[in-house]
Amino acid sequence: MTQRDDINSKPVKLLMKEAGLSATCLEQGLTSLRRANFMQKWHYYQAFFLLTIGIERLLKIIIITISRIEHNKIPNNQELKNYGHDIENLFAKVSNQINAKDDFLAKDPIYSSILNFYLNMLRLVVIIILIV
Repeated sequence: MTQRDDINSKPVKLLMKEAGLSATCLEQGLTSLRRANFMQKWHYYQAFFLLTIGIERLLKIIIITISRIEHNKIPNNQELKNYGHDIENLFAKVSNQINAKDDFLAKDPIYSSILNFYLNMLRLVVIIILIV
């Protein structure tokens, strides 16, 4: 069994923890979205903030996994930081790395609109946090 395939290796354990964090952000974001109403608008901010973080982390996990499969290496922290928080860029990177037959998501205007919405929501939440 190689280091890459060993479930007990440090990189795999860290990747699994990151996947758990991403799943938790997505889960709690969806829960907040279900609870949201116009009387408690903060649920919307919390929902989209958590969903954006969960999606960003998930896309980075996919990039790491593709790198492990194709190049047998894990990108270092600086490489991952260079992607920043730009979900649209991350999604494009992931879309370009998958098979051409699966590339329909990158060209779908609905998915592009959803990604732009989350990106704009993240920017808005960051601005609100900086002001408060």
